[in-house]
Amino acid sequence: MFQRPTPLPPDQREWVRREVQKLEQMGVLQRVSTCDSACGMVLVEQGQQGQDYRMCCNFVKLNTHTGEVNYPI
Repeated sequence: MFQRPTPLPPDQREWVRREVQKLEQMGVLQRVSTCDSACGMVLVEQGQQGQDYRMCCNFVKLNTHTGEVNYPI
C-alpha cells in the first residue's frame, strides 16, 4: 500500500531528520530499500511549544487495507 509522505513544516522536517538519524545510530531504526506496507507519521507537540515532539503512527489508512483479524485469547 502506497502512502504519500506526511507534509510537515520545515522546522518539523528538520526535527524528524535529526530524530531518525539519532534512532538509526542507536540501532532502533534501520533503513530499508523496499517495504510492503507503511503508515503515516503524526507529530504531537511535547514540552515547550514547538521545541519537542513525539512521533506517532497513523494507522487509519493501513487498517482499512488489512481487514479484521481475530486473535485467540
